[in-house]
Amino acid sequence: MQSKQSIELKELSSRRAQLIDLITIEKCRVKSHQSAEMNRSIKRNIKHLENEIKLLDSKISERILSDNELTEKTKCIQTVKGIGEKTANMLVCLLPELGKLNRAEIVCLC
Repeated sequence: MQSKQSIELKELSSRRAQLIDLITIEKCRVKSHQSAEMNRSIKRNIKHLENEIKLLDSKISERILSDNELTEKTKCIQTVKGIGEKTANMLVCLLPELGKLNRAEIVCLC
């Protein structure tokens, strides 16, 4: 059974992914419109979506920092070259099994 915190982190990371998809769609729309007014509207929406992602990133970080085990997991993950805070946070959100399964089992899970 998943904890309330685990469910919340999955929901936050899922919503973040949805917003990223929406930004991608809006960026494609900018390229397809000639109207300056339409492009300004789309760019305003992109800015709003980016702000929402920042808010979600903040909430995800807060929840991870409030849990010592999750904080340690993210610190450990960030020791891998090229893995930053956001990637580590997403891995912890989406793979609560990290640290409980061996690498072969994690690979199969992924």
